[in-house]
Amino acid sequence: MPVCINILTGGRTHFAFLRSYFQQSDFLHPLWVNAGDFGLFSQHPFLSDIQLKPGQTPCVAKVGLNHRTNSFYNVAQFSNQWKLFAFHLYHRQVGLSRGHFSFSDQIKLQCHANAYKLSEKEWISGDIFAQLFRGEFTTIPSSKGVPLFNRCTSYFTHEPTEFFNISQTNNPHAIRQRMYHSARSPISGKRYPFAYQKRLCEISLARGYRSDFWINEQDISKLHRFGVKLQYQAEGTAVEKKNGARDILYHTEQTSNPLRLQKALNEHNYISQSCVDFLTGKQFSPADLCHLIRFRCVHNFHARKWIRNTDLPIFGAIVCSNQKDNFVKLHSDMWYNLDQLINTKDVVRAQLQIRRSIHKNDQSSLQLFADILGGKSLPS
Repeated sequence: MPVCINILTGGRTHFAFLRSYFQQSDFLHPLWVNAGDFGLFSQHPFLSDIQLKPGQTPCVAKVGLNHRTNSFYNVAQFSNQWKLFAFHLYHRQVGLSRGHFSFSDQIKLQCHANAYKLSEKEWISGDIFAQLFRGEFTTIPSSKGVPLFNRCTSYFTHEPTEFFNISQTNNPHAIRQRMYHSARSPISGKRYPFAYQKRLCEISLARGYRSDFWINEQDISKLHRFGVKLQYQAEGTAVEKKNGARDILYHTEQTSNPLRLQKALNEHNYISQSCVDFLTGKQFSPADLCHLIRFRCVHNFHARKWIRNTDLPIFGAIVCSNQKDNFVKLHSDMWYNLDQLINTKDVVRAQLQIRRSIHKNDQSSLQLFADILGGKSLPS
């Protein structure tokens, strides 16, 4: 079953009626806009000129015990749909300390950012900011936040939570690095508690470690599976737990053969790597993922990205002549692995060119992208 995504918030829509409607339609992508959010487009600076194509009707269904009506439009039903893709990639506001922002909240954040000339799209709530960094980083004096009702804290306090853009802090780069590049276990893939992160980040920078992988004492006993062990007299890094006890961690570069360990871990985790749609970057559903991984292993393909047959003209992609009949069929669509293309590098380069043009707001290139989405291929 396709994974339906709300393109405005980045969250999944778990309505079965949307998946069923998508399978019965001719839409290319399971990307949707809530009908209520469409009514707010005029309030958003970037989306104010988007309109529905003539004669378009929403997908409507009543769900839940109270039979609440939900209506959605597919991205294909809009004019200037390239702007929706651009919004999702570059203009969508991101919460570092919470889930996805609703579209109405994103309008408030975007307008606030424009009014105060804030350059970043990441936001963090003031209370979480204080709890996580405990004075290590601070907001710039006289900075004004945006009051939003947070589903977690506002449920109990009935008061809005103030969110700050990270450009309103004294060190946006360090905050982003701490939030996005958190130390984690290479074996389980789980991130270590936030209380560990400052100490591990400092050690990584001081010693020049190049990855975010740290091994705890429980993982050390599993290293023999990968044919490596800790270096002789390796010095562990002590971090303090909440209960006062200490945990000792070792970086993967403190093992006898870091490259061998990394290769072994890559092979170990290869089967669980997510396959993604080349156009949207979205992951496939678990059921579809099984078919793609099986196909990739049987034919010894290594690329994680897959391109739909109808998306080939968008990037000027050409399938190898002996691979045209070799594809994975998912929900009436044919999918090719990027390793099956003749001009893979050109296709990736075309994608980067399009994204850079969107990021720079190059009007001529944006119009070209709109034409491409309309069915025209990239110029040679």
